[in-house]
Amino acid sequence: SFWNQSLTWRIFFSSLVSSFFLNTILSTYKGSPGDLSNPGLANFGLFEISNYEWYELIIFIMMGALGGLLGAGFNEINIKLSLFRIRHMKYRILKVIEVILVAFTTTAIGFCAMYFVEDCTYAQVKDNTTELYNLQMQCDSGQYNSLATLFLQSPESTVKDLLHSPIDKFSWKSLLTFSVIYYFMSVWTYGLAVASGLFMPSLLTGAAYGRLVGVLLHYVTPMTFSEPGIYALIGAASFLGGVTRMTISLTVIIMEATRNITFGLPIMMTLVTARFVGNYFNEGLYDEHINLKQVPMLPWDPPVKSFRLTAGNIKSTPVKCFKAIETVEVVVQMLKRTSHNGFPVVTQVPVDPDAKHFGQFMGLITREQLILLLIKRAYFNDSTMEQCGDIAVNDFRDMYPRYPEIEDIDIPQEHMKMKIDLRQFINLSPYTCNETVSFARLFNLFRSMGLRHLVIVNENNKAVGMVTRKDLAKFRKWRKQGSSGVQQLGLVSEDGNQDDDETECCHSHASS
Repeated sequence: SFWNQSLTWRIFFSSLVSSFFLNTILSTYKGSPGDLSNPGLANFGLFEISNYEWYELIIFIMMGALGGLLGAGFNEINIKLSLFRIRHMKYRILKVIEVILVAFTTTAIGFCAMYFVEDCTYAQVKDNTTELYNLQMQCDSGQYNSLATLFLQSPESTVKDLLHSPIDKFSWKSLLTFSVIYYFMSVWTYGLAVASGLFMPSLLTGAAYGRLVGVLLHYVTPMTFSEPGIYALIGAASFLGGVTRMTISLTVIIMEATRNITFGLPIMMTLVTARFVGNYFNEGLYDEHINLKQVPMLPWDPPVKSFRLTAGNIKSTPVKCFKAIETVEVVVQMLKRTSHNGFPVVTQVPVDPDAKHFGQFMGLITREQLILLLIKRAYFNDSTMEQCGDIAVNDFRDMYPRYPEIEDIDIPQEHMKMKIDLRQFINLSPYTCNETVSFARLFNLFRSMGLRHLVIVNENNKAVGMVTRKDLAKFRKWRKQGSSGVQQLGLVSEDGNQDDDETECCHSHASS
């Protein structure tokens, strides 16, 4: 959730290198080495007819709304399944059994549907088309089973088939059956302990139901409509947008895959509608799983209803602090007992654990710095003032970013009573905030500066708490069926249970 210009340059350069090597490999594979004009891996083929009428934009918007509803249902079911997996499937053998069960169920349902849904059609091959695959399967000679053709092709070939085949290749029965089965199988599959994605299953499900809409329009109404392949494209965009809630990037991806800018307007209208309708019920699937995995990903802006919160409301306390000069034993024990990354250095650590402040703030030292000081033995004997080891600035650069764990460091017992002077290693001017600072200002500081932690001080510059990205990420705006507010998320623990501290901070209806 932090972006800078150097990262943009790295992404651009990586895209340049990957595009060059991909084109080089594809040109060699296709027998024309050096031809770098290949469109890439995401290619849906060219549309022979790309015209549409103005009244079809209304249908595209309605398909976007339907895609938003289907996507919201997809996300809700998948999150429930993911929570079930976290709570009840802790052992690897259970995850393997689930994968086998999903594979068996998908195969069984697919073949049963092919067997019971009799949909035999006479084979028709488009001109100059060789990649489309027809499967006979229980049909007479010269005929093919359209449902079996949908199921047994590769997903990429099926998408192209749905986008570019003649109108009578797939009947409404096959399209409806395939859409329903693929929808629920995709919900179940996403989140399994296997390498799987969301893009192609969502694209294929949406293309199937979109073509179903196009076929029904041609047979039910007397008006003139575009080819069903165009409706398949709009359906693919609407369902994928309803699941992921992406708009700009998805528009670019789909237009590049079709190599036709004519569809830019309907695709944008469809994606915006799908996002708006889907957001009425829940968040996008990627955002839901980010919350589920407790990743401290900050949104673009602070929640609009968070104006009542201050740094004092969200700070973590008591603060784990160090004095300016500490014994090696205290440092080692602190690093072993906690997993914190930053430690304030104060003039005096209070004995009372319930103290409201923790000494005059001097600076901040990180966990990695302390580990390096222990490795290099940058501590001294208090009686003789003799330094045990030397450390230089280059030592910090050489070890970055792979620092060992504190358990891997071997420190002699006789060194435990020696002392470390932290004053020469601390950051004397870290970012700090007063405990009265608003949540929005604190949020923007973390977001703009890419901070990991922040020391909260009082009016006397005494440390009173710490705020991390996780403390900010716990506060999210919720929106459901016209109501909205800010709540402190009850994060899911390893046993799958939610914390009891889930509290609703603010609430309002959309009408207010």
